[in-house]
Amino acid sequence: MSIVIVGTLDTKGEEIAFARDVVADARGEPHDADTGVLGEAAFDPDTSGRDGGDDGPHDGRGGQRHRRRHRRKAHRGDGADGARTPA
Repeated sequence: MSIVIVGTLDTKGEEIAFARDVVADARGEPHDADTGVLGEAAFDPDTSGRDGGDDGPHDGRGGQRHRRRHRRKAHRGDGADGARTPA
């Protein structure tokens, strides 16, 4: 059985490696997905957001644009779908 382990390999690489070893020892198939943006990954993951793909609402700073937009909507009282919530 495949188990996906998602984490920031730049800051939590040791912990992710431990989880990967636990899954492998239990005869699972670990699949590492790196979401780190601060530095180099502790090891080469199976999947990385650093591969340069442009498939999300990011601006090269870890998704700051998306978070700012979400915060602005929450402040205005907009729901997740953009509809106004009752006052």
